[in-house]
Amino acid sequence: MNHPEPKQTKPNQQPSWLLVGLLLVILAGGSFFLLTREKKDVAQPDGKTTATSTASSSDGAKGDEESEFDWQTALTVSQYWRVEGEDQDIKLIGQVSGIEESYNTFFHLGLDQNVIMVWYDNMKTPNGHTPAGVAVDHLQDGDYAVVWADRSPDGYSLWAKAIIKISQAEYEAFLKSKMPALEIEILDYPQQIAHGCQNVALEVRLKNIGAVPIEHAEILNTDGLYKFFFRLNDQLRSGYSMTDDGQVGDWGIQDFGTLEPGQETTVAYGASGRVTESIDRSYGDDHRVGISGEFNIFAPNANQGGIEGTNEFSLVLGLVRDDYGPATYSDPIVVGASEQIEVKILDKECDMDDITATFYVGE
Repeated sequence: MNHPEPKQTKPNQQPSWLLVGLLLVILAGGSFFLLTREKKDVAQPDGKTTATSTASSSDGAKGDEESEFDWQTALTVSQYWRVEGEDQDIKLIGQVSGIEESYNTFFHLGLDQNVIMVWYDNMKTPNGHTPAGVAVDHLQDGDYAVVWADRSPDGYSLWAKAIIKISQAEYEAFLKSKMPALEIEILDYPQQIAHGCQNVALEVRLKNIGAVPIEHAEILNTDGLYKFFFRLNDQLRSGYSMTDDGQVGDWGIQDFGTLEPGQETTVAYGASGRVTESIDRSYGDDHRVGISGEFNIFAPNANQGGIEGTNEFSLVLGLVRDDYGPATYSDPIVVGASEQIEVKILDKECDMDDITATFYVGE
Protein backbone atom coordinates (compact mmCIF):
# COMPACT_ATOMS: atom_id res chain seq x y z
CA MET A 1 0.00 0.00 0.00
CA ASN A 2 1.46 3.31 -1.03
CA HIS A 3 1.47 6.15 1.57
CA PRO A 4 2.15 9.77 0.70
CA GLU A 5 5.59 10.93 1.75
CA PRO A 6 5.56 13.30 4.68
CA LYS A 7 6.47 16.95 3.94
CA GLN A 8 10.00 17.90 4.97
CA THR A 9 10.25 20.87 7.31
CA LYS A 10 13.24 23.11 8.15
CA PRO A 11 13.11 23.39 11.89
CA ASN A 12 15.90 26.06 12.01
CA GLN A 13 14.38 28.43 9.45
CA GLN A 14 12.35 30.61 11.83
CA PRO A 15 15.08 30.98 14.46
CA SER A 16 17.54 32.14 11.73
CA TRP A 17 15.26 35.00 10.76
CA LEU A 18 14.97 35.97 14.41
CA LEU A 19 18.73 36.11 14.77
CA VAL A 20 19.05 38.30 11.66
CA GLY A 21 16.37 40.69 12.93
CA LEU A 22 17.99 40.92 16.35
CA LEU A 23 21.36 41.67 14.77
CA LEU A 24 19.86 44.50 12.69
CA VAL A 25 18.28 46.05 15.79
CA ILE A 26 21.60 45.96 17.63
CA LEU A 27 23.46 47.54 14.71
CA ALA A 28 20.86 50.28 14.29
CA GLY A 29 20.92 51.07 17.99
CA GLY A 30 24.72 51.28 18.01
CA SER A 31 24.72 53.64 15.02
CA PHE A 32 22.19 55.91 16.70
CA PHE A 33 24.31 55.94 19.87
CA LEU A 34 27.42 56.94 17.93
CA LEU A 35 25.58 59.66 16.02
CA THR A 36 24.17 61.20 19.18
CA ARG A 37 27.52 61.02 20.94
CA GLU A 38 29.11 63.16 18.18
CA LYS A 39 26.82 66.11 18.98
CA LYS A 40 28.90 67.62 21.72
CA ASP A 41 27.54 71.15 21.45
CA VAL A 42 24.19 72.36 20.16
CA ALA A 43 23.76 76.14 19.97
CA GLN A 44 20.29 77.35 20.89
CA PRO A 45 18.61 80.55 19.59
CA ASP A 46 18.41 81.96 23.13
CA GLY A 47 22.18 81.96 23.55
CA LYS A 48 22.28 78.70 25.49
CA THR A 49 24.26 75.69 24.43
CA THR A 50 23.84 72.10 25.51
CA ALA A 51 27.20 70.46 26.09
CA THR A 52 28.28 66.95 27.02
CA SER A 53 30.66 66.94 29.96
CA THR A 54 32.29 63.99 31.69
CA ALA A 55 31.94 63.82 35.44
CA SER A 56 34.68 62.26 37.52
CA SER A 57 34.36 61.26 41.14
CA SER A 58 37.26 61.22 43.59
CA ASP A 59 37.77 57.51 42.95
CA GLY A 60 38.36 58.13 39.24
CA ALA A 61 35.03 56.76 37.96
CA LYS A 62 33.67 58.70 35.00
CA GLY A 63 30.26 59.09 33.44
CA ASP A 64 28.43 61.36 30.99
CA GLU A 65 26.04 64.04 32.04
CA GLU A 66 24.30 66.83 30.11
CA SER A 67 24.99 70.39 31.25
CA GLU A 68 23.35 73.59 30.01
CA PHE A 69 23.99 77.17 31.06
CA ASP A 70 23.41 80.66 29.72
CA TRP A 71 26.79 81.85 28.46
CA GLN A 72 25.62 85.28 27.28
CA THR A 73 26.52 86.62 30.74
CA ALA A 74 30.15 85.48 30.42
CA LEU A 75 33.12 87.81 30.86
CA THR A 76 36.22 88.03 28.72
CA VAL A 77 39.46 87.22 30.52
CA SER A 78 40.49 90.88 30.44
CA GLN A 79 37.23 91.83 32.15
CA TYR A 80 37.73 89.06 34.71
CA TRP A 81 41.00 90.58 35.90
CA ARG A 82 39.17 93.85 36.58
CA VAL A 83 36.29 92.32 38.53
CA GLU A 84 36.45 93.16 42.20
CA GLY A 85 35.00 90.89 44.87
CA GLU A 86 35.25 87.22 45.66
CA ASP A 87 32.47 85.66 43.59
CA GLN A 88 33.48 82.02 43.21
CA ASP A 89 31.07 81.20 40.36
CA ILE A 90 32.57 82.47 37.09
CA LYS A 91 31.75 82.21 33.38
CA LEU A 92 34.55 83.18 31.02
CA ILE A 93 34.75 83.23 27.22
CA GLY A 94 37.87 83.09 25.07
CA GLN A 95 40.16 81.11 22.82
CA VAL A 96 41.65 77.77 23.89
CA SER A 97 45.40 77.16 23.86
CA GLY A 98 47.76 74.57 25.37
CA ILE A 99 45.12 71.84 25.48
CA GLU A 100 46.98 69.56 23.05
CA GLU A 101 49.83 69.07 25.50
CA SER A 102 48.83 65.58 26.66
CA TYR A 103 50.74 65.70 29.96
CA ASN A 104 48.61 68.59 31.24
CA THR A 105 45.15 68.52 32.77
CA PHE A 106 44.65 72.23 32.22
CA PHE A 107 44.56 74.65 29.29
CA HIS A 108 44.69 78.41 28.83
CA LEU A 109 41.68 80.53 27.95
CA GLY A 110 41.91 84.06 26.53
CA LEU A 111 43.64 85.97 23.77
CA ASP A 112 47.35 86.48 23.09
CA GLN A 113 49.13 86.86 26.44
CA ASN A 114 45.99 87.79 28.35
CA VAL A 115 44.98 84.29 29.47
CA ILE A 116 43.97 82.33 32.55
CA MET A 117 44.67 78.70 33.48
CA VAL A 118 41.62 76.39 33.43
CA TRP A 119 41.91 73.01 35.17
CA TYR A 120 39.56 70.31 33.87
CA ASP A 121 40.81 67.26 35.84
CA ASN A 122 43.00 66.29 38.82
CA MET A 123 41.59 69.24 40.74
CA LYS A 124 41.75 69.53 44.53
CA THR A 125 40.48 72.34 46.72
CA PRO A 126 42.33 73.56 49.83
CA ASN A 127 39.88 71.65 52.05
CA GLY A 128 40.73 68.39 50.26
CA HIS A 129 37.61 68.16 48.07
CA THR A 130 38.14 66.71 44.60
CA PRO A 131 35.80 68.38 42.07
CA ALA A 132 34.45 66.36 39.16
CA GLY A 133 36.48 66.38 35.96
CA VAL A 134 35.12 67.75 32.70
CA ALA A 135 35.52 66.26 29.22
CA VAL A 136 37.67 68.22 26.75
CA ASP A 137 37.92 65.70 23.93
CA HIS A 138 35.79 68.01 21.76
CA LEU A 139 38.30 70.90 22.10
CA GLN A 140 41.58 71.69 20.39
CA ASP A 141 43.94 74.63 20.29
CA GLY A 142 42.42 77.60 18.50
CA ASP A 143 38.83 76.70 19.38
CA TYR A 144 36.58 79.17 21.16
CA ALA A 145 34.91 78.11 24.38
CA VAL A 146 32.89 79.27 27.37
CA VAL A 147 33.96 77.90 30.75
CA TRP A 148 31.69 77.73 33.77
CA ALA A 149 34.00 77.37 36.73
CA ASP A 150 34.92 78.06 40.33
CA ARG A 151 37.86 80.35 40.83
CA SER A 152 40.83 79.20 42.86
CA PRO A 153 41.44 80.93 46.21
CA ASP A 154 44.11 83.19 44.70
CA GLY A 155 41.96 83.90 41.63
CA TYR A 156 44.74 83.05 39.18
CA SER A 157 43.21 79.80 37.90
CA LEU A 158 39.79 78.21 37.45
CA TRP A 159 38.34 74.77 38.24
CA ALA A 160 35.97 73.90 35.40
CA LYS A 161 32.43 72.67 36.06
CA ALA A 162 31.28 72.70 32.43
CA ILE A 163 32.81 73.72 29.10
CA ILE A 164 30.96 74.72 25.95
CA LYS A 165 32.62 74.92 22.56
CA ILE A 166 31.33 77.74 20.35
CA SER A 167 32.11 78.77 16.80
CA GLN A 168 34.24 81.76 15.86
CA ALA A 169 31.12 83.42 14.46
CA GLU A 170 29.33 82.97 17.80
CA TYR A 171 32.34 84.36 19.63
CA GLU A 172 32.54 87.45 17.41
CA ALA A 173 28.77 87.99 17.65
CA PHE A 174 29.04 87.81 21.45
CA LEU A 175 31.77 90.47 21.52
CA LYS A 176 29.82 92.69 19.15
CA SER A 177 26.74 92.48 21.37
CA LYS A 178 28.77 93.74 24.36
CA MET A 179 30.78 96.49 22.65
CA PRO A 180 29.48 100.06 22.35
CA ALA A 181 28.62 101.33 18.87
CA LEU A 182 28.12 105.01 18.07
CA GLU A 183 26.89 106.80 14.97
CA ILE A 184 28.65 110.17 14.65
CA GLU A 185 27.56 112.92 12.24
CA ILE A 186 29.14 116.38 12.02
CA LEU A 187 26.18 118.68 11.37
CA ASP A 188 27.82 122.11 11.28
CA TYR A 189 31.42 123.35 11.13
CA PRO A 190 33.44 126.28 9.76
CA GLN A 191 34.79 125.48 6.31
CA GLN A 192 37.39 128.24 6.69
CA ILE A 193 39.33 129.39 9.76
CA ALA A 194 40.81 132.88 9.63
CA HIS A 195 43.79 132.31 11.94
CA GLY A 196 45.45 129.74 14.15
CA CYS A 197 43.94 131.02 17.41
CA GLN A 198 40.36 131.39 16.21
CA ASN A 199 37.92 129.67 18.55
CA VAL A 200 36.37 126.71 16.71
CA ALA A 201 33.36 124.56 17.62
CA LEU A 202 31.47 121.88 15.69
CA GLU A 203 27.87 120.73 16.07
CA VAL A 204 27.71 116.94 16.28
CA ARG A 205 24.88 114.38 16.31
CA LEU A 206 25.49 111.20 18.33
CA LYS A 207 23.30 108.10 18.18
CA ASN A 208 23.81 104.93 20.19
CA ILE A 209 23.40 102.09 17.65
CA GLY A 210 24.71 99.38 19.95
CA ALA A 211 23.20 97.25 22.71
CA VAL A 212 24.93 98.88 25.71
CA PRO A 213 24.79 102.42 27.15
CA ILE A 214 27.50 104.95 26.23
CA GLU A 215 28.53 107.31 29.01
CA HIS A 216 30.32 110.62 28.73
CA ALA A 217 31.91 109.99 32.13
CA GLU A 218 33.64 106.90 30.72
CA ILE A 219 35.45 109.10 28.18
CA LEU A 220 36.91 111.21 31.00
CA ASN A 221 37.79 108.19 33.17
CA THR A 222 41.54 107.61 33.02
CA ASP A 223 40.93 103.83 32.99
CA GLY A 224 37.82 104.08 30.83
CA LEU A 225 36.86 101.57 28.17
CA TYR A 226 36.63 104.14 25.36
CA LYS A 227 37.88 107.59 24.40
CA PHE A 228 36.80 110.28 21.94
CA PHE A 229 39.42 110.89 19.25
CA PHE A 230 39.79 113.15 16.26
CA ARG A 231 41.57 112.17 13.07
CA LEU A 232 43.40 115.10 11.49
CA ASN A 233 45.21 114.47 8.20
CA ASP A 234 45.46 110.72 8.95
CA GLN A 235 46.87 111.30 12.44
CA LEU A 236 44.72 110.00 15.30
CA ARG A 237 44.72 112.27 18.36
CA SER A 238 42.89 112.50 21.64
CA GLY A 239 42.52 115.23 24.24
CA TYR A 240 40.27 117.68 26.01
CA SER A 241 40.47 120.64 28.37
CA MET A 242 38.76 120.99 31.74
CA THR A 243 37.34 124.02 33.52
CA ASP A 244 37.84 124.79 37.20
CA ASP A 245 34.42 123.35 38.02
CA GLY A 246 35.24 119.97 36.42
CA GLN A 247 33.48 120.43 33.07
CA VAL A 248 34.88 119.96 29.58
CA GLY A 249 36.27 123.27 28.38
CA ASP A 250 36.62 124.57 24.82
CA TRP A 251 38.43 121.42 23.66
CA GLY A 252 36.67 118.08 23.50
CA ILE A 253 33.19 116.54 23.26
CA GLN A 254 30.77 118.31 25.57
CA ASP A 255 28.85 116.44 28.25
CA PHE A 256 26.06 114.29 26.76
CA GLY A 257 25.32 112.31 29.92
CA THR A 258 24.33 108.71 29.15
CA LEU A 259 23.11 107.57 25.74
CA GLU A 260 20.92 104.51 26.06
CA PRO A 261 20.65 102.09 23.09
CA GLY A 262 18.69 103.78 20.29
CA GLN A 263 18.93 107.24 21.88
CA GLU A 264 20.50 110.21 20.09
CA THR A 265 21.49 113.76 20.97
CA THR A 266 23.12 116.87 19.49
CA VAL A 267 26.16 118.24 21.26
CA ALA A 268 29.13 120.54 20.62
CA TYR A 269 32.69 119.43 19.99
CA GLY A 270 35.21 122.13 20.88
CA ALA A 271 38.33 122.39 18.73
CA SER A 272 39.90 124.99 21.02
CA GLY A 273 41.48 128.30 19.97
CA ARG A 274 41.46 131.46 22.05
CA VAL A 275 42.90 134.98 22.34
CA THR A 276 42.83 136.17 25.95
CA GLU A 277 43.48 139.64 27.25
CA SER A 278 44.49 140.23 30.87
CA ILE A 279 42.99 143.27 32.64
CA ASP A 280 44.12 144.70 35.98
CA ARG A 281 41.25 146.88 37.15
CA SER A 282 43.24 148.24 40.05
CA TYR A 283 44.77 150.56 37.44
CA GLY A 284 41.47 151.31 35.73
CA ASP A 285 38.61 149.35 34.20
CA ASP A 286 40.28 148.83 30.83
CA HIS A 287 43.90 148.63 31.87
CA ARG A 288 45.37 145.78 29.85
CA VAL A 289 48.47 144.15 31.27
CA GLY A 290 48.86 141.30 28.79
CA ILE A 291 47.49 139.33 25.88
CA SER A 292 48.03 135.69 24.91
CA GLY A 293 46.93 133.24 22.23
CA GLU A 294 46.02 129.56 22.33
CA PHE A 295 46.07 127.61 19.07
CA ASN A 296 43.11 125.59 17.85
CA ILE A 297 43.73 121.96 16.86
CA PHE A 298 43.86 122.81 13.13
CA ALA A 299 46.79 125.22 13.47
CA PRO A 300 50.12 123.69 12.39
CA ASN A 301 51.70 125.35 15.46
CA ALA A 302 49.49 123.23 17.77
CA ASN A 303 51.38 120.02 16.87
CA GLN A 304 48.14 118.07 16.47
CA GLY A 305 48.66 117.21 12.82
CA GLY A 306 47.22 120.38 11.33
CA ILE A 307 48.66 121.87 8.16
CA GLU A 308 48.49 125.28 6.55
CA GLY A 309 45.78 125.12 3.93
CA THR A 310 43.09 122.42 3.73
CA ASN A 311 42.82 119.90 6.59
CA GLU A 312 40.94 116.60 6.52
CA PHE A 313 39.11 115.96 9.78
CA SER A 314 36.81 113.36 11.37
CA LEU A 315 35.67 112.29 14.84
CA VAL A 316 36.17 108.79 16.25
CA LEU A 317 35.03 106.78 19.28
CA GLY A 318 37.55 104.05 20.05
CA LEU A 319 38.03 101.30 22.63
CA VAL A 320 41.36 101.68 24.44
CA ARG A 321 41.12 98.73 26.83
CA ASP A 322 41.60 95.16 25.67
CA ASP A 323 38.26 93.86 27.03
CA TYR A 324 37.17 92.79 23.55
CA GLY A 325 40.47 92.39 21.76
CA PRO A 326 43.88 94.09 21.48
CA ALA A 327 43.40 97.85 21.95
CA THR A 328 45.59 100.76 23.02
CA TYR A 329 45.47 104.57 22.90
CA SER A 330 47.66 104.52 19.81
CA ASP A 331 45.71 101.71 18.14
CA PRO A 332 42.11 101.68 19.44
CA ILE A 333 39.25 99.49 18.26
CA VAL A 334 37.05 101.94 16.32
CA VAL A 335 33.37 101.63 17.30
CA GLY A 336 32.18 104.90 15.77
CA ALA A 337 33.45 107.39 13.18
CA SER A 338 32.08 110.38 11.32
CA GLU A 339 32.44 111.17 7.67
CA GLN A 340 35.52 113.18 6.79
CA ILE A 341 35.18 116.95 6.42
CA GLU A 342 37.58 119.59 5.04
CA VAL A 343 38.55 122.69 6.98
CA LYS A 344 40.85 125.32 5.48
CA ILE A 345 43.02 127.49 7.72
CA LEU A 346 43.98 130.79 6.09
CA ASP A 347 46.69 131.97 8.50
CA LYS A 348 48.55 129.69 10.88
CA GLU A 349 49.50 132.59 13.18
CA CYS A 350 47.28 134.20 15.83
CA ASP A 351 45.30 137.36 15.21
CA MET A 352 45.71 139.08 18.58
CA ASP A 353 42.90 141.52 17.82
CA ASP A 354 40.36 138.66 17.75
CA ILE A 355 39.85 138.62 21.52
CA THR A 356 37.53 135.87 22.72
CA ALA A 357 38.25 135.80 26.49
CA THR A 358 39.14 138.22 29.26
CA PHE A 359 41.10 137.45 32.44
CA TYR A 360 40.92 139.87 35.38
CA VAL A 361 44.10 139.89 37.41
CA GLY A 362 43.62 139.31 41.14
CA GLU A 363 39.90 138.55 40.89
